[in-house]
Amino acid sequence: MSPVLSLRGVVKAFGGVRAVDDVSMDLAGGGVNLLIGSNGSGKSTLVNLVSGLHRADRGRILFRGADVGRMPADRRFRMGMVRTFQMPRLFANLSVLENLMVSRIHPGESFRRGLLRRGWAGEEASRKERALSILGRLGMEGSRDNLAYDLSGGQIKMLELGKVLMSDARLVLLDEPIAG
Repeated sequence: MSPVLSLRGVVKAFGGVRAVDDVSMDLAGGGVNLLIGSNGSGKSTLVNLVSGLHRADRGRILFRGADVGRMPADRRFRMGMVRTFQMPRLFANLSVLENLMVSRIHPGESFRRGLLRRGWAGEEASRKERALSILGRLGMEGSRDNLAYDLSGGQIKMLELGKVLMSDARLVLLDEPIAG
């Protein structure tokens, strides 16, 4: 079985500092892999390279066999690569439920489809049902109407995990998932 993620000779430097130096590895799907290292060792930079937030100076990044090294982050997301951040990125003035609902991108979204209610009403109901199910699994159903701004640090991390679960990801990159 081919790996879900392959890195070959990946290098990233910032000025004279090599944050990632010739990294090669393969990750199989269906498992959990941990990247362990001291502060400043390049773990977050590597996640940023894989997810498309930064572009590698050299090397290849293959996701499910496709070379994604020059693809923008949103295209990688649409392919099923999802990541979290050390500092969660939420819509602070939206409710917990709304944050989950907007985190799922439907592959058929378009301006034209958006003009016709029948084109999106069913999708919205489906998103809400899925979001409520995920809130239940995370033990957050009682917080569904709370603003993300009002959540505790632990609840924010759980909401970010819920956003990942909404995405139908094929690869999840968790950057410092238990920090804070």
